[in-house]
Amino acid sequence: MNRMLAAIAAVTLGIAAVGSGTAREAQRSAAGLAETLEFIRDKVAEQGQIIYSASFHDTADGQNWTNSFSVEASNVTDDVSSCSVSFHWHTTTDGAVKYDGDTDVSFRKVASVIVTDMEADFVQANVKAGHPTWTSDVNPTVWVVTVRHTDGLSNVLDFRDQSMANRVATAMRHAAKLCGKAKREPF
Repeated sequence: MNRMLAAIAAVTLGIAAVGSGTAREAQRSAAGLAETLEFIRDKVAEQGQIIYSASFHDTADGQNWTNSFSVEASNVTDDVSSCSVSFHWHTTTDGAVKYDGDTDVSFRKVASVIVTDMEADFVQANVKAGHPTWTSDVNPTVWVVTVRHTDGLSNVLDFRDQSMANRVATAMRHAAKLCGKAKREPF
C-alpha cells in the first residue's frame, strides 16, 4: 500500500512539475517579449530625425535631379498585451510634409522583415511607379527595415547604421515568433 501511495505521489509531483515548468516557460516568454519590444522601442526612438538627400539620374533621357528628405519616428511606445510598437511617423520631401500620422507595428501580423539600403528601396519604388531607368545615390547612407504584414500592409523604418538596422530586424522577427504570427484561415 505504501508503495502505491509513493507511486501516486511521484506521478502527482511529476505532473505538478511539468505544469509549473509550463508556467515558468510562459513567464520567461512574456519577459522575453517585454524585453524584445523595449529593445525595438528604444532603438527606433534613438534614431531621431534622419536627414538625407538623393541624387537621381534617368538613364533614358539623361536628366538629373536631387531631393532632400527627412524622416522621424517619435512618441515611440510598446505594448506587450497587443504585441506591438507604436509611433508617430513624420516624413518630408524637399520640405513638404508627405506623411504625418500615428502608426504601429503589430507583431502578430508580421509576414517578413527585410533590411535594404535606401538606394535599393528607391530602385524598387521607381520600378513599381513605372520608372525602371531611374537610378539614385543617397547621401548619407540610410538603411531601411521593411515589415510586411499578412494583410498586405507594411511599415518602413529608417536607420543610420546597417548593424543597428539588422539588430532591430532580428528583434522584430523574434517578437513575431513570441507573439505568434497571425494564422491564415483555410477558407
